[in-house]
Amino acid sequence: MHAWRALAEMQPVVAIDAMLTIHKAVLEETDSDQPTDDLIDLCVRVGGAALPSLERYLSDTSMERARMAVAESIGKIGVEHPEQRTCCVAMLARQFGTLRGKRRLR
Repeated sequence: MHAWRALAEMQPVVAIDAMLTIHKAVLEETDSDQPTDDLIDLCVRVGGAALPSLERYLSDTSMERARMAVAESIGKIGVEHPEQRTCCVAMLARQFGTLRGKRRLR
């Protein structure tokens, strides 16, 4: 857990991909909300530079709980960084459209 927080304190964009990978693994092992809170905080601090990584991860359907945290991160970036709002809304809308299309096929 300490390494997780150390990554969050570094704040580089590179840490986002590592944090996302670690986040998924940690969620498989614990019910703690702390990793999710740390991930969201890091993403909001990094801002728009985190969005490409977040969008890639949001498209990965292998873990719903982790994807919810990523969607929340994107939403909070849009709130805290108004210049990124349009991009954040578009990302979430694309994901919603993809999910909607998959459900119609069933």
